[in-house]
Amino acid sequence: MKKKLVLIACISLIVSGINAQNDSPVKFAFAIQPATSWIAPEGQILENESSRIGFSYGVIIDLVIAGNENYNFSTGVLINSHGGTLNNPKYHDGTTTVPNPDGPDPILYPAFAFAKEEYRLQYLDVPLTLKLKTNEIGYMTYYGQFGLDMSFNIKARRDVEYNFPEEGIMTIEDEDVLDEIGLLRMALQVGAGVDYNISGNTSLLVGIVWNNGLTNTFDKNYLLEDANGNPEFSDNNRLREGGKVRAVSNYLGLTAGIFF
Repeated sequence: MKKKLVLIACISLIVSGINAQNDSPVKFAFAIQPATSWIAPEGQILENESSRIGFSYGVIIDLVIAGNENYNFSTGVLINSHGGTLNNPKYHDGTTTVPNPDGPDPILYPAFAFAKEEYRLQYLDVPLTLKLKTNEIGYMTYYGQFGLDMSFNIKARRDVEYNFPEEGIMTIEDEDVLDEIGLLRMALQVGAGVDYNISGNTSLLVGIVWNNGLTNTFDKNYLLEDANGNPEFSDNNRLREGGKVRAVSNYLGLTAGIFF
């Protein structure tokens, strides 16, 4: 509920800002954006295994600044799906047990598993960028773009393939990990492209965009390990947790759309 309230409040502020400029010329575009995305861990435990093909779609809104069509505030609302696969040599599912040599009740497996974790993340994106345009050259208008991308996590799924020492490979598929992903994602966004005028105010948009995450993707903790490199357990046979897992998500995309 807290995450939903924060999301609603931020969107309301953005909409209010757009309405405040309703006396400026506005152009709308329906756009799609296939992209290559990956998660870049910080620290020495997790490592990037592979990228993931992502896809976004939605509406782009360009607002002319101070009556000069060469300067635009570009925003919009898009649904963005991306993610990536990480290697985690310090994974534990928290459920696998072995017999307890000191009592009748089983205990959690006393070692880490090696895991591949594939994350599929979905965000509601609101870009907040400055778009600089050239004058029309023939039918072409070229642009460069720079600013921030503000995203809100709305869905997070994970597939895990892991194995403990002397155990076979186990899998967890389509696990809901929304609570392990940070609600707000801020990113630096840089792009360039061209508008091709078809007729009147109608034009085709083609561009490339680089989106570099600035905030932590995760909202979960590492598992602590003892002096022997094994998991630490509490007195009630639970895994002990340490500091925050840290990583950023990035993507490189191709934007295509049509302005009206």
